[in-house]
Order: sequence, then C-alpha cells, then structure tokens
Amino acid sequence: MNEDFIAELIAEVAKKHHVLLDKSDPILVTLTLNELLLKRYISDFQLKMDEYEQSIAILQSDSIEASKKIASQLITESGQYMKQQFQKSVDEVCDQIKAIQVQQAQQVINPKPELDRVTLLLYGLIGLCALILLALIIIFFKI
Repeated sequence: MNEDFIAELIAEVAKKHHVLLDKSDPILVTLTLNELLLKRYISDFQLKMDEYEQSIAILQSDSIEASKKIASQLITESGQYMKQQFQKSVDEVCDQIKAIQVQQAQQVINPKPELDRVTLLLYGLIGLCALILLALIIIFFKI
C-alpha cells in the first residue's frame, strides 16, 4: 500500500466518521494485512485458473480428436454399408438377368408345346395359302 493511498484513507475516515487515524493505527495494520492476503489469494487463484484452463484445453483437444475419430469411422462404415447395399442390388439385378437368359435359352432349346402347335398351325396356313395361290394361277392361265 503506498503512502498516498493511506493518506487518502485517513482523510476519508476523518471526513465521514470524525475520527483522526494515525499511520501506526492498528486498523491500518489490519488493512495492510488484508491487502497482502488478498494479493496472495489472487496470485493463488490465478495459478489455479491457469491450471484449469490447461486442463480444459487438453480435454477439449481430446474431445475434438475423439469426435474426429468417431466421425471418420462413421463415414467409413456408412460408405461400406452403401457399397454393400449397391453390390447387393447389382447382384440381384444380375441374377434376374441370368434367370431370364436361362429361361430364354430353354425356350429356344425346348420350345413349349403351345409354341409347337402355333408353329404347325402357321406352317399349315402358309401351305394352304400356297395351294390357293397355285390354284388361282392355274385357273388364271387356263382362261
């Protein structure tokens, strides 16, 4: 505590309370002790605050790293899931295409009986048309 401040305190007490204090008054000694204790408390408090700030910074950094790791893992796993789902869909479509190809190949190799009847009917109609055409040509040229 500096001399100007002590003089200011003595003047303020004299003005408010009409009591004149001496520089060696025990109340000023108590004030000085209080000031020293406050400085010490502030110093200790600042050290603790610095420690807490460091702890918070470390926790924040760890939290950010953990979040990045989780986010990266989530992105990787979701990408793998999407790839699996896409591959599954492609496989299903390929299986359907193969089934259709097999079915078509079987129809070419072993046509259904209905197709045989239809084919025979068509050949019969073509033959009948050919006979009618031949008959018309013969009739036309005889006349």
